[in-house]
Amino acid sequence: FATFMEIAACDAFRPEWERWTSFGLERSVAFETDSLSATRPVEYEVRSPADCEGMFDVLTYQKGGALLRMLEQYLGPDRFREGVSHYLRTHAHGNTETEDLWDAIEHTSGEPVRRIMDSWIWQPGYPLVEARSDGDELVLRQRRFAFDPEDASTSRWAIPIAVRQGDTTATVLLDGDEARLPLTGGPVVVNAGGHGFFRVAYADDLRARLTASAVEEMSTLERYNLVDDAWNAVTARTLDAAEYLTLVERFGAEREYGVWQAIAIGLRALRRLVIDDDAALAAFEQRVTALCEPVLTDLGPPVDGEPDLTAKLRGLLLGVVAVTGGDDGARADARGIYARWTADPSAVDAELAAAATGVVAATGDADDYERMLDQYRNGETPQVQLRHLYLLAEFEGDALMERTLQMAMGDEVKSQNAPF
Repeated sequence: FATFMEIAACDAFRPEWERWTSFGLERSVAFETDSLSATRPVEYEVRSPADCEGMFDVLTYQKGGALLRMLEQYLGPDRFREGVSHYLRTHAHGNTETEDLWDAIEHTSGEPVRRIMDSWIWQPGYPLVEARSDGDELVLRQRRFAFDPEDASTSRWAIPIAVRQGDTTATVLLDGDEARLPLTGGPVVVNAGGHGFFRVAYADDLRARLTASAVEEMSTLERYNLVDDAWNAVTARTLDAAEYLTLVERFGAEREYGVWQAIAIGLRALRRLVIDDDAALAAFEQRVTALCEPVLTDLGPPVDGEPDLTAKLRGLLLGVVAVTGGDDGARADARGIYARWTADPSAVDAELAAAATGVVAATGDADDYERMLDQYRNGETPQVQLRHLYLLAEFEGDALMERTLQMAMGDEVKSQNAPF
């Protein structure tokens, strides 16, 4: 609840910061943990101090805060606030349990809040909502999402789902295996607004409706979820990697750093799938460059006073085009930027310098390795030293990787830095 209120207060203070959007991106770490077989419920019986310490993690804070945000959006901010006020008045100066909050909100809202929230708080994992068409109906089905497709589970959640078709948004509570809604023409956005703590898998025909123009009409968080859900479906082996690439190629008009972060993660991993096939790798790199280079060109060179996220996006795209896209021109640009930064750090934009350093490491040879190792040992600031230390792991080749691993396990690298 403290996490939820932290974001809510910040959003009320400065709505233009779009803090709920950035929180929607941050909760991805909770999704990753909750996708594992070894995840745990948000709340469980505490039998020892170790059990208590185990609750200080992303499931308690990021997932827990996201579940409250989902409930607030389902009820509406006014009804949610009224329920919390009733809870505080009823239990003033007293002790409570989790269910007391749900009961208070249920009392004022008339909605089955305890049934909804008990399904999320007391069982591990989270659902995947599969959307398909059946004649003139939209069919929504749920099952537990897991990276291991053989990790079968009979878990069911009471899922508040907002569905947008055209200018109309409808909300349905999916508390069984399946729910059906009337299906209209045009794009269908499941988890409209993007605040539900679940992933969405669109059937081929519904995903085809999400054209480039339809993607542009979606909110930042909706676009991020679309990419992130699709990549995790590839990871779970339920979506073909080629379909993911086709989907992200519709994001040519994207200018949000957070969305491009999600795209970049998928593209980098896709490259590993074709690294041993020269023809496939060349075709893949061409498609990556065709997607990303126009955006990088459109951003232009750094200018004074530009938003921080614009600078971060420029650096991110330079790395994607140069490394994932294998573009020789971008690689040469990165080497030039790194050389200028080495000569005079104040002469180069910090985000471009960081990105260029990463490109040099990812595409570098033994001589580049020695130069970066020297920067780690003799760099002028701790920031410079750590940047070069961490990037030693980006060098390819068995011999250089072996040196890095030996360093990480030796006395030269501090134990807190070795994992990076």
